[in-house]
Order: sequence, then structure tokens, then C-alpha cells
Amino acid sequence: VLSAGQFKEALKDQILPHSDPRHKRIAALVERLVKSMRSMPELADREKALDLSWDVNVVETKDFNAFVLPNGSIFVFTGFMQVSDSYDQSDDTLAAMLGHEMSHALLQHSAEQASRQPFVDSVNLLLLTTLWFCLPFGFESLLSFTNNTAEGVVSSLMELPNSRTCEHEADLVGMRIAASACHDPRKGTGFWKHVVRLGFDGGGPSFLSTHPPSDERAENL
Repeated sequence: VLSAGQFKEALKDQILPHSDPRHKRIAALVERLVKSMRSMPELADREKALDLSWDVNVVETKDFNAFVLPNGSIFVFTGFMQVSDSYDQSDDTLAAMLGHEMSHALLQHSAEQASRQPFVDSVNLLLLTTLWFCLPFGFESLLSFTNNTAEGVVSSLMELPNSRTCEHEADLVGMRIAASACHDPRKGTGFWKHVVRLGFDGGGPSFLSTHPPSDERAENL
């Protein structure tokens, strides 16, 4: 995983200056969300213990993305802002989405997933060994296929459901943060429906995805 410094170096030609109105907009919104977060004791204690930076970086690109690194560094792509503004030009939708991404850092989801990895690897090795023993003698050419099968099964049964659970948790905490900052949390629900209409949802079976389907997220919120 790249560090905040490595991300900034890789994106240095695309990161907007602090004087750009789009950076100012996101920075002001983050400031309101952080103030909101600190008004909730259970979240304020977490933030203080983690010493999160909430360093804002707005990246000039058409890509539909925004994320927050484990240390609190925030990256928002202008393509994401454009899609958000195509649904709602107030800051309510952006507040819900940024609240979601900030919640991942606040809830330490990346650390949670990393701590689970040794167990996942052990299960993968056990399943792989079992599959190897089931192969007829002389079918060594199938070992690569067997390895991929084992990894796919473990991912579908253990890693992906946990990722989707983290996404739901971040949705709910992010909605609370946005609402506490006096933003309309209902805009998050409408935005995910808007994403489906625009065709940004990846499609395919939900159990093979790290994120819940957008229409499912809308319903849960």
C-alpha cells in the first residue's frame, strides 16, 4: 500500500493548488465534518487516539474516485465532484461521501483487514493442500488452476463479505457525521441511485465485489 507521500508524489502534477476554488470547497467541507465528528464523544476519542491528519488533496482527473488513507490524508478526484454535482450542487452529497471515506480511517478498516490476513492465508493454504491431494497423479499442470480456485473460494467466503460489511459500516457512520454537520443525509441515498442510473455501478454478482451494489447501499441508508 502506498503511503500518503508516495500518493502525492505520483499525483503531484494533478493535485490542485490550495488557491483553487475546488480545493477550497473540499477543505471547507472537511473542516465542517471534522468539527462535527469531534462533537460526538465516541468518534472524537477515536480520532484523538489515531492522530489523523485530514490533509486535503484535490486531484484534477476525470476518474470517479475519492478515498482517505489510514493516516487521514484525503484525496478527492474532480471527476467525483462532477458526478456529485450532476446530482446535487449543494455540498450535501459530497458531505455524505466524504463522511463515508473519512469513516474508513476513523474505524481503522484497513488495519482490521490487515490483522485478519494471516488467518485468511492459513485457510487458503489448508484448502489448497486439500485440493492438491484430490488431484490425480500426473496432473501437475492443474496446480495453477487449483491455486486460483482456492484463492477465489477463500476470497468469496471470507474477504469480500468483510469488505462489504466495512462499506456498510462506513456508510452509516459517514451519514451520522454529515447529518451532525447540518447536511441532509438523504442526499447520500439519492446519490447512489443516481450512480446506478449513470452506469457507474460495476455490475456482476454482489458476492464477488468488495463494495455493496449501489442500489443496495441506497436501500440500507
